[in-house]
Amino acid sequence: MTTHTTHRPAHRAWHRVAARTLLPTLAAGAVLVGATAPASAVPDYPLISPVPTTLDVGEQVSFVATCPVVPDVEWNTILWISSGGNGLGTHVGDVHGDLKDYAVSTTFWSAGEQYVDVTCRTQTDKVWSDVAHKRVHFTVGDTAPPVVATTTTTVSATPDRVSPSGQTELRATVSVDLDVTLVGTVQFAVDGTPWAGPVALDRGSAALTVPAGTFAPGTHTLTATFTGDDVTGSTSQTSTFYVKHSPTVVLSLPSHPVEGTVTLTAQIDVTPDQPMPTGQVDFRWSEGARLGTAELSPGGVATLEVDLAAGTYPDVVAVYQGDKSFSDRSSARATLVVDPAEQPRPTPVAPEVSVPSTVTTTVGTPARLTVALPTHHRPTGDVVVRTSGAGDVLLTAPIPATGDLVLTLPVLAPGTHELLIGTLGHKHVASWGQTITVTVTGEPARGSALPDAQLTGSTTTVPASGQITLVARDFEPGETVVFYLHSEPVLLGTAVADAAGVATLVATVPADVASGAHHVVATGGTSQRWAQIAVTVPAATPAATPAPAAAAPAAAPAAPAATALAVTGTGPEMALLTALALVSGIGLLALRRRLATR
Repeated sequence: MTTHTTHRPAHRAWHRVAARTLLPTLAAGAVLVGATAPASAVPDYPLISPVPTTLDVGEQVSFVATCPVVPDVEWNTILWISSGGNGLGTHVGDVHGDLKDYAVSTTFWSAGEQYVDVTCRTQTDKVWSDVAHKRVHFTVGDTAPPVVATTTTTVSATPDRVSPSGQTELRATVSVDLDVTLVGTVQFAVDGTPWAGPVALDRGSAALTVPAGTFAPGTHTLTATFTGDDVTGSTSQTSTFYVKHSPTVVLSLPSHPVEGTVTLTAQIDVTPDQPMPTGQVDFRWSEGARLGTAELSPGGVATLEVDLAAGTYPDVVAVYQGDKSFSDRSSARATLVVDPAEQPRPTPVAPEVSVPSTVTTTVGTPARLTVALPTHHRPTGDVVVRTSGAGDVLLTAPIPATGDLVLTLPVLAPGTHELLIGTLGHKHVASWGQTITVTVTGEPARGSALPDAQLTGSTTTVPASGQITLVARDFEPGETVVFYLHSEPVLLGTAVADAAGVATLVATVPADVASGAHHVVATGGTSQRWAQIAVTVPAATPAATPAPAAAAPAAAPAAPAATALAVTGTGPEMALLTALALVSGIGLLALRRRLATR
C-alpha cells in the first residue's frame, strides 16, 4: 500500500457532485452519522471491507475504510476510534480515482459487542470538517489468547577485567515469570558478533570459558540471547569486560652509587593510545627479598629511595603490580653494585665539546656538522640530536674512540629549526649539551652544467592554482627531490625517490604566479642531479559580461549558473540574477510538489 495521497483534478464529475452534495451540509454544521444518500447521489461512505463479524479477545481485526476525495481542500483524512479506546487520525492512504483507501487495525481485549467509529474528514486552514461517518460492529468472543511465559536473560563475565594470560568465564542466567521448566539454548555475542556456538541451558544458566589471548586488549561488549521452547526468547542488557594491556617495565639503576641512600627508578612504558598506568611497583633482589615499594607518578614512573650498605645486589627487579587497565609485569633483572662510602668519588669534568651554533642548508639537502671532541675527558656512548620542542630524537650516533664526529642530519622542512645536541655523562665526565639553529632555505645546488636526470609532467599548460603531476627519474633511492618553478624560484614541494630512483609530486601552481612561459626544475638534495621541463601558465580568462536582469528566464537551471561563476569569476550582478532564478525555480517546484501530494 502506498503511503502518500494525491490531489485529483477538480474537473472530475464526482468532485462536482460531492462538492454540491456534501459541502453545503457541512457548512450548516451537520455531521453525517450513519446517513445514507440515494444511490444515484453519494454512496454510503465510508465503505468498509472486509468486515469479520466475530472474533476472539486479543485477536487483531483489520479492514479498509474507503472515503471520497473532496476537491479544493488541503487534506483528505480519516479518524477512527474503537470502543476499546484505540484510535488514530491519519492522511496516509492509497488514492485510486476519486476514492482513497485507509488501513485500520485494532484489537479488542474485552468480550461482548464492540465497535469502531470511522469518520471521513477534510482539513483546510487548520479547520477540520467531517464528510461521512459509519460505526462498524463486532462480536468479540471470550476465548483468551494463550499465556506464554516471559523470560529474562542476564549476562556477566568473571573476572570482568582479565590479564592477557588469564581466562574469563561468560555466563548467562535465564529466569521465567511462570512455573515452567526452561529448555533452550543461549548464544553469546562479543562486540556484536556471535561467539562460539549456541550453549544448552542447564538449570537456568549457560557458561563458556574464553581462553587467554582470545580477545585484544581493551573494552569488549557482551550480550546473551536465549531461545527456548514454548516461552518467549530474551536478550540480555549489554555488559562489558576488559582485557588488560601488557606493559613494559624498565628498571634504571644508578651507575656508581655509594652506601647510604640509593635511588632506584622503574618506568612503565605504554603506547600513546593506551591509558596511563597507576598503582605500585615493588623493588626486589636476589630470591625475592624486598627493597621497598613506590607509587607510580602521573607519568608512569616509580622512584624508590632506599638505604643500602656497600656490596653487590644480584637480580634486582622491578615488579609492577598492575591496575584495572594493565596486568602485572616484571622488568629484566640487573646487578647493583654499591661502593663503600669512604671511597672518594671523582668530580665529573665538563668535556670540551664544541659544535657550530648555526647551520644552513638548502631545501632537500641533509645538514652536516662536525662535533669537535677532546682527547682527554672524552664523552662516551652516543651523541643524540633532538627537537627542542617535543624532544623527538632525530639522530643518534656513537662517539668514536678518537677524532671528531661528523653528523649528517635527516632532511628537514624549509624554515628554521632549533635542535638540542648532547652527550650523557659517566663517572669521570659530565654530560654535555648545546642548542643549535638549522636554517633550511633555497634551491639545492646542481652537480652538473647539463641535466643528468629526467623529468616529465602530466601537462605542459597549467593555470594558476591548477595542479600538475611531476615524475622525476634517475635519482638516488631514498633521497629528497626538490621541485622549483622558475624563472623567479617558487618551491612547489618535495618528494622522496623510491627504490627505482623515481620521485612523484602532485604540485599546485601558486595563485599569484604570473602568466607566461616557465620551467620546473627537479634537483636531488643529496646527488645534486637535476632535470627540467617547460610549462606555460596561461593568462586568466576575463570575466563574462552579465546579461540584463529582464532577460533572465523565470526558472533558469541552477547548475549552469553555478558552474559559470566558479570558472569565469562572474561578478556579483550575475550572482544575484542566478540566485533569483534559483529561488523562482525552487518555489515553482515546491508548489508542484505540494499539489501532487494532496
